[in-house]
Amino acid sequence: MTPPLAFQPIPPQASQPYQAQTASAPFGVPGVPGTSDQAQRATTVLSLTIKSKSALFAAFMPLLLNGGLFIPTSKRYNLGDEVLVMLMLMDNPNKFTFSGTVAWITPAGAQNSKVQGIGVHFKADGPGSTVRKKIEGILGNLVNSSRPTHTI
Repeated sequence: MTPPLAFQPIPPQASQPYQAQTASAPFGVPGVPGTSDQAQRATTVLSLTIKSKSALFAAFMPLLLNGGLFIPTSKRYNLGDEVLVMLMLMDNPNKFTFSGTVAWITPAGAQNSKVQGIGVHFKADGPGSTVRKKIEGILGNLVNSSRPTHTI
């Protein structure tokens, strides 16, 4: 029998219009490439709700080869770790689920009061590519803005 996922909310800071949750699943996730029942390490599941266009801009990482998202979390990760992300975008009733790899880490106490968390690099094809196109469609020309984000 597969154990249930236990989500533990990570309280958002008052100035952040998003919420993140994390859970570890010591089993594969059906239908998600890169996960299997024989996995040596637990698969980490992150749930992120982005409630505004400005929060989406701050989280989007267009400079990564396939794009990515910054996810605030206090959990420790290593570069290259595989994660599964469940994303809710603003008023869209659909939940986007994709797998990716940790490509950025902002530690606690980072310079310029940056939010602690990780940047998840989308995979070149599949659901991550769909999410990237959806985000770029929402942000439009704002993608090229020089405004600061969670990562740069």
